[in-house]
Amino acid sequence: MAVWSWRLSVGFCLLLLALELPVLTTVQPPLIDYPNHLARMHLITEGGDAFWRVHWGILPNLAEDGFIWALAGTVPVETAARAFLFLTVAINAVGIFMLARACVGAFRPWSLLALMFVWSASLLWGFLNYSFGLGMAFFAAAAWLGLDRRPAARALVAIPFALAIWFAHIEALAIYAILVVGFEIQPCLAEARASMARKAVVRAMLVAPQFVLPAILTLFVWHASATQNWELSGIGRKPDLIFNAFDNYNLPLDIFSLVFVFALFAWMLSTRRLNVVGRAGPPLALLFVAFLAAPNHLYTGGGADHRLPAVFLTLFVAASAPRFRTARETVWISGALAALVVVRLCVLEYAWLSAQQTYAQDIAILDLIRPGATVAVAHRVNSIKFSSAPELHMPLMATVRRDAFVPTLFAFAEQQPIAPTPRAAALLAGTSESLLWSAFVDRDAQALSEGRPMLARFDYLVLVGLKPFQVPAEPSLTLIGETPTFKLFEVRRTGGG
Repeated sequence: MAVWSWRLSVGFCLLLLALELPVLTTVQPPLIDYPNHLARMHLITEGGDAFWRVHWGILPNLAEDGFIWALAGTVPVETAARAFLFLTVAINAVGIFMLARACVGAFRPWSLLALMFVWSASLLWGFLNYSFGLGMAFFAAAAWLGLDRRPAARALVAIPFALAIWFAHIEALAIYAILVVGFEIQPCLAEARASMARKAVVRAMLVAPQFVLPAILTLFVWHASATQNWELSGIGRKPDLIFNAFDNYNLPLDIFSLVFVFALFAWMLSTRRLNVVGRAGPPLALLFVAFLAAPNHLYTGGGADHRLPAVFLTLFVAASAPRFRTARETVWISGALAALVVVRLCVLEYAWLSAQQTYAQDIAILDLIRPGATVAVAHRVNSIKFSSAPELHMPLMATVRRDAFVPTLFAFAEQQPIAPTPRAAALLAGTSESLLWSAFVDRDAQALSEGRPMLARFDYLVLVGLKPFQVPAEPSLTLIGETPTFKLFEVRRTGGG
């Protein structure tokens, strides 16, 4: 059986460094939701402002919020946010490797392949609280398996783990619950077949205590509606979502990665070159069922089912052991997989470095805004698209750098500890980004009649496009700065407006 060695230590450290390199070498991470989260972190460290008040509550979405609050006053918020991203990558990488050790009984070089799924679409979209919570779930599941021979002790240890994961993100807790319940199915059935029904019942019952407090908080303290924003992905859409585990910044490479990995796994499984440890079978099956049954939107959060393919593949690799038949086979397969991981990380690094010029231009434009101003945002309907330099939420950097009000800040009562003041609520009422785009870019007559009075409440307008666009001349707007896809206008008020 393979054991931990200095070679494996070096390999893990080098791969972890490669995973962290984009965070270390860039200033503005090109995660879609990152500027939105950063704006909230700024408000939390400042204790709110004239537009937003900090509104702490019992919420299952507080990983980054709590981390940044704890560091308030010690480091700049942008530094603290990047430190949290660094920690998120690290906790996932180490958690995955610890889970692999717990599943197969030893540290194996094969387990390093699971780290390929750390930078999946969920993290690249900027689902930071979920991603951090997922890393905690891997750690907690590894601890659960590691304490298998001490059932009472692990039941107690698991209670703070589960509670901490719930506060980090509720879907991460759901994944942890699937892992723990799944890991217990095989031993419970084995004990029941061996006429040890009482022992099997006790084992099953010891799973429950860790979920009592999260269940109470979810049902009786956290005020959320499971039907809000409920949207199911069609069953025909599910196969396409598997691509989220490989989604990067180069479509041909991503397609090749998916086809190559699945073809290799299928061949290795069919030729008995790859075996999944028996205890991991049930949680893999439960994850697959959860993927089929999970909705797209739930509890005001999006992409619930999109996140599960990467978790499934992570566990599959972590809980599997290859049986290469020759030294040449070992070299060729291991080398091909290592090359694939390295190439994908190089593409990631290049994309992040390339995005910095775009963000530097956007920030230079936003720095022209007067401190404390109000900034409306306009973009097309369905502008949330994955790209190597997403700009959709970049207007919120005006909140971070100019203490400006930007209405697109995430401030859902069920998710974030931020609430609008009466002044902000008045500005938010009736504001529509897509209507403003229709009015001032598409020049739709009906939209103009509604958009002009709406815009008159703001000091500036930022228009963000997925492709280069032009804004027709408009008497109420004065151009301040622009790039082909990002334009800032000052609102010219007339007639006492």
